[in-house]
Amino acid sequence: MAKTWILLALALAVVLPGCGGGGDDPIKELTALLESITDEASAKAAVPKIKELSAKIKANPPKIQMNPGDSPEKAMAALQEQMKAMGPLMAAAAKVQAIADKDPEVRKALDSLKGAQ
Repeated sequence: MAKTWILLALALAVVLPGCGGGGDDPIKELTALLESITDEASAKAAVPKIKELSAKIKANPPKIQMNPGDSPEKAMAALQEQMKAMGPLMAAAAKVQAIADKDPEVRKALDSLKGAQ
């Protein structure tokens, strides 16, 4: 299971950072939600919102903003900056890992985020 979360965190780091804009940022909302989970009860309570945010991300997949003439160095810098911005989400997901492993419903909800790539 730990390998699954590591792979998920890396995939999220690459794909999700460009998401959002304005006040409706499902990535920031998801990060805050995961950070609020402290035990199995709060994890279970978060399941509907995790599913909702996963659906939002799937409906509007984030993209890295690039222009056709951008240099490879500029592309790499943009990717690195976005990966750096994903630190809080990755840390929150890692924290929730142990809780999710104890509850199949929570595990299923968190696994739904994998399809949000």
